[in-house]
Amino acid sequence: MPGEKNPTSNASNVRHSRIKLPSAAGVYAHLDASVLFRPFIILLTALLVGLLVAPQMATQSYPSDDNLLGTPATTNYKAPRDIEVIDEEATIRHREATVSAVQRVYDFDAQLGEKRARAIESAFTTMHTHIEAFIAEHAEFANSRLSRTQEQRLLEELATTLAANQAEFEKTIGVTLKPDEIIGLFKTRYAQELAASLAHVIREVMLLPIVIDRTILEADRELGLTVQRVPDDGTAPRKIANISSVLDIDAARHELRTRMRREFSNLKPAWRDLAISIGIRIIEATLTPNRAATEVAREVARIAVKPVTITVKKGEMIIRDGERLLKRHFLIFRAIEQTSGGTNTLLAALGAALTVLLLIALGILGIPGHKHELSFSSRDVLFLSSLFLAGIATARLWVAIAAALHDRFPQWSFEALIFTLPVAAGAMIARLTLRVNIALWFAVLSSLVLGLVIDSDSPFVLYAMVGAILGATRIPTISARANLLRAGITVGIGQAAAALVIQLVLGRNDLWSYITALPMAFIGGILASLVALAITPIIEVVFGYTTDLKLLELANLNHPALKDLIVQAPGSYHHSIIVGALVEAAAEAIGANPLLARVMAYYHDLGKGINPQYYIENQREGQNPHDKLKPSMSAMIIKRHVSDGLEIANKYRLGETITSAIAEHHGTTLIHYFHHKAVKEAENPDEISENDYRYVGRKPQTREAALVMLGDSVEAAARSVADPTPARLSGVVARIINVKFADEQLEECEITLKDLHLIAKSFSKVLGSIYHTRPEYPEILKELAGKKSNGDSDQKQPKRSKDRDPSNEDQRPDNLRRLGLS
Repeated sequence: MPGEKNPTSNASNVRHSRIKLPSAAGVYAHLDASVLFRPFIILLTALLVGLLVAPQMATQSYPSDDNLLGTPATTNYKAPRDIEVIDEEATIRHREATVSAVQRVYDFDAQLGEKRARAIESAFTTMHTHIEAFIAEHAEFANSRLSRTQEQRLLEELATTLAANQAEFEKTIGVTLKPDEIIGLFKTRYAQELAASLAHVIREVMLLPIVIDRTILEADRELGLTVQRVPDDGTAPRKIANISSVLDIDAARHELRTRMRREFSNLKPAWRDLAISIGIRIIEATLTPNRAATEVAREVARIAVKPVTITVKKGEMIIRDGERLLKRHFLIFRAIEQTSGGTNTLLAALGAALTVLLLIALGILGIPGHKHELSFSSRDVLFLSSLFLAGIATARLWVAIAAALHDRFPQWSFEALIFTLPVAAGAMIARLTLRVNIALWFAVLSSLVLGLVIDSDSPFVLYAMVGAILGATRIPTISARANLLRAGITVGIGQAAAALVIQLVLGRNDLWSYITALPMAFIGGILASLVALAITPIIEVVFGYTTDLKLLELANLNHPALKDLIVQAPGSYHHSIIVGALVEAAAEAIGANPLLARVMAYYHDLGKGINPQYYIENQREGQNPHDKLKPSMSAMIIKRHVSDGLEIANKYRLGETITSAIAEHHGTTLIHYFHHKAVKEAENPDEISENDYRYVGRKPQTREAALVMLGDSVEAAARSVADPTPARLSGVVARIINVKFADEQLEECEITLKDLHLIAKSFSKVLGSIYHTRPEYPEILKELAGKKSNGDSDQKQPKRSKDRDPSNEDQRPDNLRRLGLS
C-alpha cells in the first residue's frame, strides 16, 4: 500500500532488550544509583540556606570607635531586635534636674499663735486679779472724794504691790514692756477686753506663714516651697507656689495693726494703740526652714528617678546614611553588641544549616508510607532543594524590599508588607509536581525556616505555616487553571484569618493595622497561586516533571501528536479515547489522578501511527499483512509500537510520565496468538522461546499506568463481545483483571485488591453506557437509515468471518480476544 513502511526493515531495528527511558531520566537514574549524590545535595542546600538565613541571625558590624563621634554614618543602621539601653549621662542630668526641682521644706508652727494668745489671756487675767484684790483691800479706792495726793499714794502702793508680778507678766507674754506701756496697762487695770482683743488678733495673724526675713525665700522664688505642720497632725504638706503669700515680720505687724483697727474699732483708741504697741513685739516667725526634711525629700526624689532609657524597636532606623553619629548612637550600638552574645555570621550560618538538616531529616524519616531511602529520587532532591533555596532567597529579597517601602511609606507597617510574601507558592509547586505528603513536609520545613528569615515582631511562622499547608492541601487534581486560582483565594482567606489572629494576640488596638494587614495577607495568597502558575512550566522544562498543568495541555485533542494519530490510525485514536474514558472513571473510583490516567490513555498507542495497517482496529476487511509474515516477525512488529511510541513522545516532549505510560501499558505480557501460532508451526516447539513473544517494557510503576494497561485490554476485549450485555461485559472485565493479576503485571505498583474491585465496577459501568441497547427506529427512519426491522445498533460488532485478522486475537484458554495486542 502507498506510504506503508517495510515491516521487515522496521522489525530489524527492534532491540530485544528492555525499553530505555529518555536521556534525562537516564541521567537521574544514574544519579539514583549514586550513594553520595542525595546526601551531598541535602548538605549543600543546608549550607546555602544557612548562609541566606545567617545575616538575619548574626550581629551586624557597628561603629565602636569614639573618634567617629560627629562623623557621618557610612550606611543605614537598623535595630535587629528590640533594644533598651540606659543613658547614664542623661540619667544623671535628669536626677540632678529632679533634685533641683524639689521644693525646700519649711516647718509651720500652727500652735504658736494659740500659745501666744493663751499666754496673753493668762497674764492679763493674773494681773487683773491682783488689781481687783488690792482694790478690795483698800476700800478708799471707792471714795470718789480722794484728793490727788491720796490717789497718787494709793497708785504708788499698788504699783509697788504689782512690781513683784510684772516680771512674770512680761515673761509670760514674751515681751519686755516699756514704762508707758506698763502705766497704760495699769490704768486699764489689765482689762480683760483689752486682753481678749489682743489675743484674738495675735491668734489670727500667727495662723499665717511668717518668716523672720524675706531674704531667706529668694531661693524659693521659682519653685515655691513645701510647708509641713509642726507638730504633725496627719495632714499632707501644703505647697506654696507663690512666695508673695508668705509674710515677713514687718508685714505680719502691719497685718496686726490693720486687723486691730478693722476688727476692734469700738475699742478705746488708747487701749487699741496700747494693744498694737504690745502686739507688734509679740508677733514672731511661724515658718522656719527644715534642712533635714529638705534633704530627705531630695533623696527620695533622687531615688524615685528611673534610669533614662533609649528604646529602639526591631527594624527601627537607628541612623541613616550621611547623618552624624552622636553619643546616643554609640550607646545603642554597644547595647546591640553586648546583647548579641558575640554572635557572628559564620556561627549563625552553621547553626541555621544544622537546623535545616535536622528539619530535613525529621521530614524524610517522618513521611508516612515511604521508606526514607526511597522517599525522594535524585531528581526530587535536586528539585526540592532548588525550590527551597529559591524560596528563601526570594524571602530575603522581599524583606529588603519591604524594609525599603516601609522607610519610604512609614504608614504601611513592615509586618503588613511582609504579609504579601507568597509563602504558599513553594508548597503549591511541590504539590503540583510531587505527592501531597511531600508537599506538606515541604510546607512545614519552609515555614519554619522562613520564620528565621522574616524576623518580625509577629509570629510569622504561624502565618507562613497556615498559608503553606493550605497551599499544599487545597489543590485538588487540576481540571482547569482556574482551580489553582481558586486555591489561591482559599489560601488568601486562610492567611487573612491567621493575620487577624496574630494582630489580636499581639494586642494591636489601632484599626489601621487591621485595615492593612488583612488585605495584604489575602493578596499574598493570590500572589502565591500566580507565582505557582508562572513557575510551574519552568519546573516542567528544567526537571522534566509532568504536572497537572502540563496534563491540561496534553489533554487537548488538538495536540499535534494526537492529530497525527487520528490521520494515520483513526481506529487506534478512537480506541485511545474510549480507554481514556474508562481509566478516568476508574481513577476517580480508587482515588488516583483522573486527569493523568486519561492523558496517559490518549497517548499510550502513539506508536501505532507508524505502521497502522498491522493493527486490527485500523485494517480494512480482508487486508491483513500478518498473513504473509512469520509469527516471530509479526510479534516484533506488534512490540515495535511501544518503542515507536516512545520516539514520538520524545519528539513532542510529552514528558516522562507519558513516556512511562507508553513503556508500561503492556508491561511484559505475552503476545499469545503469535506465540501459539509459532509453537503450532514449529517442527520443534521446545525451541520457541516465550521471551521472544513478550513485550520488553516495564511493568506498571504507578496506579495510573496500571489503569491504562487494564483499560487497554478491557476495551479491546469488549469490542469482540458479540452480544455486549451488562453481564457479559462484567464477565470480560473480571477475566481481564484476573489475567493481568495472575500474570504478575500489577506487582510493581501500589494497587490493592480493593482497588481492583472498584476498577472492575467502574469499567463495567462505563462499558455498559457505551455498548447499551438502542431503541428501534420508526419505519420511516428505518428506511432512511437502511436498517432491518430488528433495529441492530451500530455498536454491535459483526460476527467474525473467516477472513477476520487472526493475528490480533488472544488465544488464551479463557478465549478473550486481542488481549495484549491492541
